[in-house]
Amino acid sequence: MIKTIDLHPRRYSYIEGLKVTENENGYTLSSCLNNEVGFDEPFQMDVVEFDVMPDSERDVAYGLHIYLVKETRKMEYKLFRRIADQDGYNYDFIESNEDSLLMKNILSVTVYPNGEKDAIFYNHQKELEQ
Repeated sequence: MIKTIDLHPRRYSYIEGLKVTENENGYTLSSCLNNEVGFDEPFQMDVVEFDVMPDSERDVAYGLHIYLVKETRKMEYKLFRRIADQDGYNYDFIESNEDSLLMKNILSVTVYPNGEKDAIFYNHQKELEQ
């Protein structure tokens, strides 16, 4: 099941046309336009697909984010996979570094040892025209 969280609509930093679908093995995100403040043109984001795999003993978390690659000034998806520690804690690796800058969190997925999945889609909405 995918839960959608509609983030506060923005005028300058938003995503248009992004749809997320769940399939038997993972998730597919449609192509979309990523609009960012400070850039003249929106970034075309291509379709992205990824599979999720359970661990036999611990929860596994996946985080999909959009980053700006500083050298090329292009946007790309980065997927992180983490296995919970012995206390069940998962962290999301979302830091920027000298090569790339985190722009948006898109999808967080938890896969339980029994194979069940919980997903949260962060919908970066466009502010409605007045």
